[in-house]
Amino acid sequence: MSQKNLESEQFPSMSRLLVFVAFFISGFAALVYQLLWIRTFSDIIGSTSRATACIFSAYLLSLSFGSFLVGMLKLKPRSNLALYAFLEVFIGIFSILVTPRLMNDASFLTGLIIEAGNAGFWAIILADFGITFVIICLPVMAMGGTLPLLASSIPELSGDRNYTLFLYALNTIGAAAGAAISGFYLIKNFGCFNTLLIAMLCNIAAAVLALVVASRIDNNQSPPHVEPVVTDSAKHDVADQQLFFSDFLAFSSGFVVLATEIYWERAAKFFIGNRIQASALLLFSILMSLGIASVWVNLDFKRFPVRRSLAIIGKIAWLNSLFQPIAFIFAFELIKLHLAGEILYPLLLVGGVMTMFASLTTLGTFFPYLIITLRGLKNRTTASIGRALFFNTVGCSLGSLTASFIGTRFLGTTLSIAVLSCYLLVIAVICNRKAEVVQKMQLSSALVVIVAYMLISPQLAPFYLPESAAFLFKSEDEYGFHSIYESKGLTWAKTNNSFLVAPAGSPKTSWAQEIPTHWSMLLASNTDDILVIGNGYGITAGAFRLYDSPKSVEAIEIMPYMVENLDKFASSNFAYYQDKRFKTILNDGKSYVELSEQKWDIINLNPSDPVLEGSANFYTLSCLQNLKNHLKPGGIFTVLLWGNSASSIVKTMLQVFPDFLLFPVYANSYVMLCPHTPFPGWEENLKPERFSPAIIENFKKFGVEEPVQFFKDSSKVARAYFEEQKQLAQDPAVKTHTVDRPVIEYLHGGESLLYIFNSAMVNP
Repeated sequence: MSQKNLESEQFPSMSRLLVFVAFFISGFAALVYQLLWIRTFSDIIGSTSRATACIFSAYLLSLSFGSFLVGMLKLKPRSNLALYAFLEVFIGIFSILVTPRLMNDASFLTGLIIEAGNAGFWAIILADFGITFVIICLPVMAMGGTLPLLASSIPELSGDRNYTLFLYALNTIGAAAGAAISGFYLIKNFGCFNTLLIAMLCNIAAAVLALVVASRIDNNQSPPHVEPVVTDSAKHDVADQQLFFSDFLAFSSGFVVLATEIYWERAAKFFIGNRIQASALLLFSILMSLGIASVWVNLDFKRFPVRRSLAIIGKIAWLNSLFQPIAFIFAFELIKLHLAGEILYPLLLVGGVMTMFASLTTLGTFFPYLIITLRGLKNRTTASIGRALFFNTVGCSLGSLTASFIGTRFLGTTLSIAVLSCYLLVIAVICNRKAEVVQKMQLSSALVVIVAYMLISPQLAPFYLPESAAFLFKSEDEYGFHSIYESKGLTWAKTNNSFLVAPAGSPKTSWAQEIPTHWSMLLASNTDDILVIGNGYGITAGAFRLYDSPKSVEAIEIMPYMVENLDKFASSNFAYYQDKRFKTILNDGKSYVELSEQKWDIINLNPSDPVLEGSANFYTLSCLQNLKNHLKPGGIFTVLLWGNSASSIVKTMLQVFPDFLLFPVYANSYVMLCPHTPFPGWEENLKPERFSPAIIENFKKFGVEEPVQFFKDSSKVARAYFEEQKQLAQDPAVKTHTVDRPVIEYLHGGESLLYIFNSAMVNP
């Protein structure tokens, strides 16, 4: 019997197809878990950016350990498939048991992270990563072992395809599909828990398919090995190269790809924000580019034999050492045009997406070509595959951490790109060490581009400055690019492409942010202890300084640069930070309340647009209930909502606070006034004696001469809005916003109160 017939008999085409399907849906499930873990850990850690970096790093490091450990096993094909099936079932069961608990209550983990934060920046990063790694390492290690197991179960045919590489490509494309479908459809329509169930069913389906294939294999017969057709000298070269360079190249390919992805993510946030769909879209783009790269290399396998693969890797590294600086120059200039509102922006955006895709796709061929290089080794076992995956994923993990926390914090994105290009150039030179002419050509051309890039890099950071404006502050950290500037007598603060709030110095801004303070001081039974969450400029917290009764005011803000620059908004925030009664705390507001045993008379919530992922977490049913539990009897909870929110907020709020006021500030913002215990009458509960002459005088800047009467009249208007919204919230189509069903994150204006309020404005 010929070797080809032997292969066909032992592993028929249908069996190979079933294995391919199994690995595709396995990749699909893996990215569903990863996306849900990013959501979960962003809530625990308190920062979506840090959570994403930690998940990436812990995920990839766990994959590497799994690949390495399983790669050391030497099992027969049927046993490999049986173990693969067991690992798939384990992944599904573990995830469905652990993830929902983390979603619903993980305050004890948040407490550990906050404790670590007291020890400094590096301690909190270590705590973030350590907790993430410990929780997800077991299922992800199991995921890492699946490729070596399947690869060693399929004999590579003597034809024109590398089936190990094809498996890698299928798994990657399946993962891309999992990120996109779960982020844009499954979570929205079925909720997080049901999406987890779907992922678990995918794991079980993959296990069943593997067992079906295993039943068709003669376990006593090992898969035939097909030697690659290379010359003796080529064999010697490949072996030598693998001995000295394969581990380094595998590590480098992962490091560069993930570092590049982190920097492209930072650029992309200027256009797509920080919603769950943004994470899904970025993961989809990255994985699809890597999957397409793997498919391309697989199809190109015959044309580029083993002896040329290392030279190709060097060429890829060299081209990207040129391409990366040019691509990011283009990206940053595109961002500036976008911020300036240039008419050519849509066309340029398409160009920017294509640039990112081209960058990641070319880098994505790096590791597949390395796999082809390893084909030149005589002993191509499960261990060699596992070893390559181990170093590759370790590189991915460290690349993510280094770019997220070291590169952005100490070098900045623009300079980090130059360092990354130099690293790629070193790889190119090493891969072409025997071709001195090629080395010199690559070195000289790349150095010219990198030096030119570094000369102009100070002007590259995407800080847009309008005409006749001046920067007061600009910086970059793990959260993104921040700037504070003055323009036309107003002070603006931006993070990436988003204003934290409307400009300081504007009467409308002061009106909208002071109103929650005055409403709560008029309605609360006592005003001793006050908490402000989402402090921003400090206008809401500062307005409490006009009153003598508060004994303690705690202002929570997660953005370090806002805490450090409160003095730049002193004219609007009443320089409250000079008052000993006030304490500004750098922390995540949600976590701070969850871990606190204190209760407050007034809690004011003032985050950014609730449709954003981080802000939407405050409006879940469980979070609102927790906030109510931290109110003293007779206390007041106030919420200032900006941007496009929806009746789902009202429906969710009604389940916690059955009676409240909706006070429109202007067309796209309003204040919710929620008492701990419903009042018998709103107008009768006002306490006008708390309005001192200074406070009455303060209202004159808004054109309000009689503030007490104004609030009495406003309460009637606000009550009418409440009754209207209460009726709208009864619609079965309106869903409650929960951890499981984050419906607010999928709203983009169609149900916005912007349209409900229309032009009605109860403000000067």
